[in-house]
Amino acid sequence: MTDRTLNGTDLLRVLLDEERLRVLGLLSLAPRSVTELAEGTGMRTGDVRHHLRSLRRAGLVANESTQQNSLYSFDVSGIQALKREFFAAPVESLSDDEKTLQAFVRDGKLVSIPTKTAKLQIVLAWLVERFEPDRRYPEAEVNAIIHQVHEDHASLRRLLVDYRLMERAGGVYWRV
Repeated sequence: MTDRTLNGTDLLRVLLDEERLRVLGLLSLAPRSVTELAEGTGMRTGDVRHHLRSLRRAGLVANESTQQNSLYSFDVSGIQALKREFFAAPVESLSDDEKTLQAFVRDGKLVSIPTKTAKLQIVLAWLVERFEPDRRYPEAEVNAIIHQVHEDHASLRRLLVDYRLMERAGGVYWRV
């Protein structure tokens, strides 16, 4: 089994070393002793031992000791565990707009009006989607539609106009 104790950054440091990769390359073909690895890579045995310690800590090399020799091999189960660990984690796929809406909208209701302009614009763009393009709305109907998502329909109505998402004239509103 492996004795992996490294975090992701340390693991990359282990893997991004050319000499260690040469050792791993030879071990991927067949188990080998330190002497065989030194001969195959052109390194000193002390350097090979150093690299093997790092590769064992990373969970990429296993060691089998016999009475005559100690053989090292590429640990396939270690690499499979690393693959599961790194690639099974859920990827954050929400856009910034979606994260903003998730923070301010719950169950189709606006829980608060953002104070930061960028977030407010995202929320207003979400809100204006409740209005059909090319349709005229009397102010009472605009208030009723906005009131379905937030109690402060007057502020939100003004913000929709101020941010030029809706226009108004003579008490009638339409989506821009």
